Amino acid sequence: MNRFGEILSLALVAIAAAGAAAAADGTATPPVRGVTQVKVMPATAFVQDAAEPISHVIYLNRCKGGCMITSSDTNSAAGQQSAIPEQPRGTMVKISEFAFDDTMWNDVVTCVKEIYSPYNVQIVTDDPGKDVIHHEAIVAGTPDELQIPPPAPGAIVLGKAAVNDDHSAKNNDISWCFANAFTLYPTRELQVQEMCATIGQETAHSWGLDHQFNCLDPMTYLEPCGGQRFFRNTYDRCGTYNAGDCNCDGGCKNAGPTQNSHLAILGVFGAGQSLIGPPTASMSMPKNGDTVTSGFQVGVAAASKRGIFKLKLFLNGYLWATTEIKTGGGTKTSPVYAPTFYVDAPSNVPDGVIDIDAQACDDLDQCTSAKATVTKGAPCSTATSCLTGQQCEAGKCFWPPATGELGDSCGYPQACKSGECISVDSSMMCSRKCFVGVQGQCPDAFSCVLAGQQGYCVPASGGGGGGCCSAGDEGAGATAARVGLAGFVMAIVFGRRRRRK
Repeated sequence: MNRFGEILSLALVAIAAAGAAAAADGTATPPVRGVTQVKVMPATAFVQDAAEPISHVIYLNRCKGGCMITSSDTNSAAGQQSAIPEQPRGTMVKISEFAFDDTMWNDVVTCVKEIYSPYNVQIVTDDPGKDVIHHEAIVAGTPDELQIPPPAPGAIVLGKAAVNDDHSAKNNDISWCFANAFTLYPTRELQVQEMCATIGQETAHSWGLDHQFNCLDPMTYLEPCGGQRFFRNTYDRCGTYNAGDCNCDGGCKNAGPTQNSHLAILGVFGAGQSLIGPPTASMSMPKNGDTVTSGFQVGVAAASKRGIFKLKLFLNGYLWATTEIKTGGGTKTSPVYAPTFYVDAPSNVPDGVIDIDAQACDDLDQCTSAKATVTKGAPCSTATSCLTGQQCEAGKCFWPPATGELGDSCGYPQACKSGECISVDSSMMCSRKCFVGVQGQCPDAFSCVLAGQQGYCVPASGGGGGGCCSAGDEGAGATAARVGLAGFVMAIVFGRRRRRK
């Protein structure tokens, strides 16, 4: 009896929606079905020393001249053994070489290096040899050569990999991208992009990653929605076509209902240096020297290979607003690739000369500024027309740089580095948000106290307890009362709307 549970996942690749030619009668070309598969295996099926650190080397093998892989119950890149072929164990299986030209191969390699560049990973195209622990991604051949049958009529298997049943990262693994099956894509660009994404997904199963519901991420089964896929710094629902459809072993053991593929891989390898730099950005509205009204809109023309995920609006040096760009999905181009992005200034921004710094950011928080100087109403002449704590110089209302540390007295939120000024024992102090019950949220001599649904760091009484997020010696109820919660409501004061009197 086969001890390996195999779970198959189908991915519909809508070629027509991605740029295929229309039929002569004007109807859309029917989509071609691309299929990837994942095999759940016990960690013992991989030839590795449990004490050996996870290798940072990924070998892309184009099988020049053909590869010989042994069908086996174990996986070993060093020994060229794989449990993925369906031939009887011990059979030597020949894999045909990458069927495209050198230019195509170089483009695929460049793409894989780009998607893995934010991590401390080395992508190589020369075999490190059996004496060097590494991972191997075979980018060649067809599923027929491994006797892998299509799981549905008309389906084509594009890739296959194994994942540990406990979702742990593993060494010395072989994953498969059946490159020679990618002729199903109608354009060279799509062939490169989706081959790269398949390599990303299949290798990432070696680090224990599940599938997730984001058309911009290699771990997805959704259709392409705008260019190259990257491991995204976003929390996405696990699954293929439906929320919660976690198809590695019927559950999301590590990821839970959501997964952040970027943070998951970062946790395995540590940080590298992204080959994709910050976005390009320029101000489209308002223009330098314009006069604006209350609640004016700021537009930024911005672009990045990774897309634009956030717009930050700084006015006279202070962060007044942030717009998160929804990723979108389906067959449409994702909103992160829109030509222009917008953010509205809050209506309570005081009159005066305003230096606008709108920053367009990708999902790694790499940002680029677009700037303009405008005037709202009349320039200020004194701070009396500005907000609490602001100064007036050169017609501009602005807050000086925050200096307040945790526990310092404050008169308004912008005086605190955390931006949180709360009432404690009838006086105002700088605080910061925390999560009650989670260790390490607050420093020594501070406790995390719940105010409604949000926790805040406040001084623990008695100086003895020292618990970072406990109630200290006096207990949660007494501490809550001392903060002035009145049951569960904390007085958080001096918002942006309060003006100087």
